[in-house]
Amino acid sequence: MNKTLFWIIVVSIIVRLPILFNLSEGILLGNDGYIFYRYASYDSIPEIDSLRYFPRGFETNQELLLTSYAVKLLSVFWSGGLYYASLIYPVFFTMISFIFLFKFLEAHFNKRVALWSLLFLALIPAYLFRTSPGFLDKEPLAMFFFFGLLYWIKKSNYLMIFLFNTGLIMTWSGSMFFLACLGTGLIFNFIRSGREFNFLTLVLLASISLSIGLTPRYSYMSLGFLPIIFYFFFVKISKFIRMERFFLLLFLITVVFAVMPNLFGIILDRFFNPLGSDSFSFSISENKSPGFLELFRNFNFLWLFIVPGGMLFLRKRGLFSYVFLVWFFVGLFASFKSYRFMFIWSPVACIFSAVFLVWFENWFSKFYGSKLLSRLLIGVFLIIFILYNFVVSAVSNFGFSTYFDDDWLNSCYWISNNTSYDSVVLASWSYGYFVQNFANRSTILDGGNYYGDLNEWFFDFVYSVDEESALSVLSLLSDPDFLILDQSDVYLLDNNSFIYLAYFGGSDLFRLVYESGGIRVFNIDYFQD
Repeated sequence: MNKTLFWIIVVSIIVRLPILFNLSEGILLGNDGYIFYRYASYDSIPEIDSLRYFPRGFETNQELLLTSYAVKLLSVFWSGGLYYASLIYPVFFTMISFIFLFKFLEAHFNKRVALWSLLFLALIPAYLFRTSPGFLDKEPLAMFFFFGLLYWIKKSNYLMIFLFNTGLIMTWSGSMFFLACLGTGLIFNFIRSGREFNFLTLVLLASISLSIGLTPRYSYMSLGFLPIIFYFFFVKISKFIRMERFFLLLFLITVVFAVMPNLFGIILDRFFNPLGSDSFSFSISENKSPGFLELFRNFNFLWLFIVPGGMLFLRKRGLFSYVFLVWFFVGLFASFKSYRFMFIWSPVACIFSAVFLVWFENWFSKFYGSKLLSRLLIGVFLIIFILYNFVVSAVSNFGFSTYFDDDWLNSCYWISNNTSYDSVVLASWSYGYFVQNFANRSTILDGGNYYGDLNEWFFDFVYSVDEESALSVLSLLSDPDFLILDQSDVYLLDNNSFIYLAYFGGSDLFRLVYESGGIRVFNIDYFQD
């Protein structure tokens, strides 16, 4: 391994360790990881998960489960067991993905671009949360597959392309963004150069077909697949129709939108609202716009080089250049719309910054005739960048919210030990996975949010004005047995609302049966009998 790459990985690991001081035994970073942890703890995952969406249950083939299998495999080689494997999972796959990204960038650009890109990516706050210990979610494994996919495409290893693309699709629905960039890059490259990637396209289509067969989550109409499918037919049709490629493209796009008029609206809506346009999507904090100050904080000094780097790429040709440009400009727009997209945009922002810095160093040394001076300037910048971002990222990492604490654990353990197994718990969707995992009881809502009507009814329940309206909504929610309320959530309600008053003053509808800190468990079944 390259020595500089080794030390970048070491620094990357160190800056991600402070969160471990805030994680109690069993607690993970974020709230979605508990579903993957629970599935990883099973000897075999059931076809129907009865703990989710009572009384409907959940068909587990609709979930992307490679994360659970990956952490279970890690636990086999890690003596600490499943929980400690869950802690190292994001860091382990992030570091392996860094090696793939380095190999790809070294082959496509040069070693300096590769090392500087990884240095930036290792330290910027935008890439920190989802790659820190305890973040048991899809993104770390997905980026391992995506960076590996780029490397194997560069090396034209079609078996590995098939495997890594399938792994990417079966890990994370966010893969649709990356595949859309790849497909669009193929189209632009064909228009500008006429070069065809026939075998690559066939391998990608085979991988897509396999993934569609493995899970009902996708179809050939999934937005990430459409550019690749369109490119395949675009190339084939261009061989039979003697027309300038650009005008043929416009003609085919017109035909597609004429046959599927709703497609344009779907694409436009997804472009302006990358993570959904319904009221529930807007209610999720990570789907909200970060604002200019937050964007500046997450990329700080790199803003000096990101946009100039993008301008340099406008002059470049080739498949990867077009893929990077689509990834850059669409990702930049989406990052202004959503916190979550900053993570997706981070790698290409770091690559563009590194490309510009290398270009600037070469230009400066030629213009002033001094390599020493240009390297001194770059060295000063890198030192400032490393020191600033190391401190900022380490402090941010230490302060990451775990969402749950010992009060939540105690409440779930009380439910597990003092209620019947068939009891049903009502809690906000944010807490569903946690309750299922530690209380081992069915919930009506969870973070998968597969049934929008349940979320709407829960919001109606929370904002009920009186007991009668609360009761009517509870019947829609299948009459749960217990309700869990977090004081921090209740404080956000109007202090005259029924739930607020019931939490602090009690009511005939709720009977307080357990309390730990600000977490209160109410029995809502007793009075219905």
